Amino acid sequence: MSFFLARMLSGASTGDLKALAAAPRIEADPGAVQDLSRYIIFDGDVAMPVLTMHTTGDGLVANQDEQAYASVVRTAGTPPA
Repeated sequence: MSFFLARMLSGASTGDLKALAAAPRIEADPGAVQDLSRYIIFDGDVAMPVLTMHTTGDGLVANQDEQAYASVVRTAGTPPA
């Protein structure tokens, strides 16, 4: 399970998880998957310097998310600038 998914589900109740498990499954649009794979896969393979920033108290991007991505970039062999 990914770091981000585990973080998201950490507050889920047993009932929430059962509802998710019972929900029908759908397939992703192949074109959308191709676009995501080309432009938005966080695999740490960066071709140029990346600057991450957000405002104080930003609930959308936690500091731990940025630390996790920096770790992925280091593991991929791209040292932070």
